[in-house]
Amino acid sequence: MSSASCHELPQDTEKVQNFISDGRYRVHYFAEGSANVVFEIFPIWDTEIAPNNDSSGFPEELQEKLLRLRKDAPGLQNTQQCVEELMTIWEPVFGPQLVLPYYPVYLGEHNRFLQALALATEMNRRSKNNSTNLNTEDRMALVMPNMSKIPEGGVTGSFKLKWLSQSRDAPADATQCRNCALSAYRRSTTPSLCPLWLAEASTSQTYAIDDLFSAMIRKHKATNPQDIDSDEDSLWARFRECFTEGIGFEMVRKVKEFQEIYDTKGFFSTPGSINTSQMLDRAMTLRDCTVFVQVPHDSSKPVEVRLGDLDKKSKDKIPEWAAKERELIDGGFYYQSGPLSNAHCFLARKS
Repeated sequence: MSSASCHELPQDTEKVQNFISDGRYRVHYFAEGSANVVFEIFPIWDTEIAPNNDSSGFPEELQEKLLRLRKDAPGLQNTQQCVEELMTIWEPVFGPQLVLPYYPVYLGEHNRFLQALALATEMNRRSKNNSTNLNTEDRMALVMPNMSKIPEGGVTGSFKLKWLSQSRDAPADATQCRNCALSAYRRSTTPSLCPLWLAEASTSQTYAIDDLFSAMIRKHKATNPQDIDSDEDSLWARFRECFTEGIGFEMVRKVKEFQEIYDTKGFFSTPGSINTSQMLDRAMTLRDCTVFVQVPHDSSKPVEVRLGDLDKKSKDKIPEWAAKERELIDGGFYYQSGPLSNAHCFLARKS
């Protein structure tokens, strides 16, 4: 992937735009979250448009790409607003080498194509976030690389960074971090990885790194059982190096730094009131962003690491977040007690 600007348009912009706005391709439902629906893009295989199933007219810039559309829900930005946020806030903070590449495209003036996409979405939805429909009034979408595929083969995966520092509102003597406290609150019998371990990763402490890559390996082997047997040790070593001293290490440190910069006082900076700082929105955005990773079989090629899901969180959610924080504090979830607490939390190990 190029280190040029993340939103840099392809060389033949007109050709790509015509393909998108005319709907001269087919899509397949790929995934969705609370704010977006994502589709894979393929040649249309229409004999009137591509005689003899000739896909040579399909733009190279759209091959192995995803099309991301926004949902219609209160407080969500449209695609244009998302692009402006990426360009003015996140690219200057992280640089183009760390942000998932993207470029905006227009879907045309008529919403017939969007309605067809909405129908395809309804027919294929499996996600827990499938209660919200597409925003058929948003005429823009984002084209992004499909980080789940490596043409020459390799292991791919993604994970959330979550709270890389303890909550500003947590008790001073807490033995559970914010993420582990929330896991206990939700009655999870299998506590998720404590993100503080990831923030503290080093060449001598690879606990979190190994846990993350182990999950990626298991998922990959489930669909490609013979694919990585010969170079599994090399894949492990390169992933560890990336997140203990390479670009992954740099990314985690940078996200942690700006989570702390944007959240200096917590939710309850003044007794009896809730902090509604605009910067707190940005901190919560960084606590829900996703890291996408590609580890190619070819050891001469670098491990690719990118940040995605950097869409701004709605300021309207601050009271909801604050209420959850109050429940964690008052319910004693910041202390290690009972079977639902995480004995492997970084703070529990330190205490």
